[in-house]
Amino acid sequence: MDAYDRFALSSVSAVDDLHVNYGFSGKRVLDIGGGTGKSAFRIAQYANSVVSIEPITAFLNFAIKKQKQIGINNVQFIEGIGEDLS
Repeated sequence: MDAYDRFALSSVSAVDDLHVNYGFSGKRVLDIGGGTGKSAFRIAQYANSVVSIEPITAFLNFAIKKQKQIGINNVQFIEGIGEDLS
């Protein structure tokens, strides 16, 4: 998990670029395939709230544990797939 989380660093700069071009401020953002939560945590710095959907239980549990460690409260993690948002 830690190796995947370190690899996901590239997504953080992409989040910053998306924020500059489209703006997350004041919005509720859906992060599909959230992985270990790295993008969701970065988006949460800008957005009102983030819902992150991840199908792999181990990644989801890693993200939830990390969330508790860093104290970000505006991210909700849900186990699921983007093709089924019911």
